[in-house]
Amino acid sequence: MKRDAGQTTSGPSSRRGVLLLRALLVIGAVALSLVIGEALARRLRRAPDIRPIDVSVPDSYFVWSDNPLLGYTPRPGASGVNSAGWRGIECPVAKPEGVRRIIMLGDSVLEMDDYAISDLISSRLQALFTDGKTEVLNLAVGGYCTLAEVERLRVVGLQYEPDMVVMVFVMNDFDNYNSEVAMAWPRRPRGVNWGFRHLHLFRLACLRWDWFGFVRQADPALRNNDATGSNNVSEGFRRLKELAVARGFEARVAIWPDFVSQDVVDPCPLPGTEHLVVEVLAAAEGIPTFRLSHAFRTHASQLLQQGIPVSPATYTIGDGMHPNALGAAIAAQAIHAVLSGASPGGTAPALPEGEPGLALYRRAMEAATRYAVRQPNLSEALVQAARLREDDDPAACRRLLASALLADSTDPIANTAMGFILMLEDNPEEARRCFERALSRDPYYTPARNGLEAARRARRLAP
Repeated sequence: MKRDAGQTTSGPSSRRGVLLLRALLVIGAVALSLVIGEALARRLRRAPDIRPIDVSVPDSYFVWSDNPLLGYTPRPGASGVNSAGWRGIECPVAKPEGVRRIIMLGDSVLEMDDYAISDLISSRLQALFTDGKTEVLNLAVGGYCTLAEVERLRVVGLQYEPDMVVMVFVMNDFDNYNSEVAMAWPRRPRGVNWGFRHLHLFRLACLRWDWFGFVRQADPALRNNDATGSNNVSEGFRRLKELAVARGFEARVAIWPDFVSQDVVDPCPLPGTEHLVVEVLAAAEGIPTFRLSHAFRTHASQLLQQGIPVSPATYTIGDGMHPNALGAAIAAQAIHAVLSGASPGGTAPALPEGEPGLALYRRAMEAATRYAVRQPNLSEALVQAARLREDDDPAACRRLLASALLADSTDPIANTAMGFILMLEDNPEEARRCFERALSRDPYYTPARNGLEAARRARRLAP
């Protein structure tokens, strides 16, 4: 049968072509959506940064350690890491005659792996000693807890014959594990680890829905091990004191503050007292402490008097913890003033003697275990999304957190993040209520305690 010239073909091949076209359009739309989502995730920095321990990657910053207390160490020759495996220029092991050596212990706050060696707190501190006979060595490793820092001093630092050891204590040092161990990746399908490392949107989805076990991998209960124990800070201070007595060096602890809203607060207070938990635990071993918050608060007050606003981004990279160039300079000056005797800094209040002091120590020991990290939950991921950086939208963060609070109105992490948003909006009264709801659920949640202190101070200073 002949077809008319204008008749179209509607056979199987034509239908396959239409279906193929539709499939290509769907695939193209999905691909475009993923590209846009990836761009937004990168732009908004919603996925947390990672530094995987992967010996198959030539430029891996960390390598594995057989020492169970360490778990990993910086790779000698990595960016900013010398041949001995610590952040700094090459340094002979033998101490020159007449030279005083100061070893600094800490985690990423002191390690500052994204900075040039000359910008480190340790390098700035050495520059402040103008006698030409003081060397400052930086043995800090990102993610180390207190006990691991002391172990690193034992296995690496003692050979340098230190005259003084200064530990920079940060609030997450109470966590009884070394956090970067979470980046030790098990075997997964080909390409998954690569995608988690390089694709922000995929990383965010993995952490939100626990794809391929990444959330379980980051579970503190899985990372904690018998070597670290249940109170690494107390045990770390005990071992630090033993090393100090045996090797004849002086030990001190500098307490790093938290930066919240327009305020600088001290970490991990012992509820109902004027002491910090770390001060009590260090004093029990006879180790002097001093608070760096004093120097930062003085500087912040001077800025405010000049009409210059102060925020976490003033002294940190924006996360309220890790120092920027100004924060590193102020910290170095404060430590130098204490070590040189020019200023006592923010010294700890005297502990009571006898049974009251023992009771205070027992309370501090209990609080140290309570201040350790909690199990991650839904609002933890939302707080990560609501990091209060200068380019974030507080209203968008508020909507994210509101969804978590609808499910659990007393969730401490979501209430705390909401409180910080309200502080940014100059609403300390509502912020105070959020922090108090968080503390009603978890009285030892440090960010909420710090936020409540900042909210109360803001109300007192309000005109």
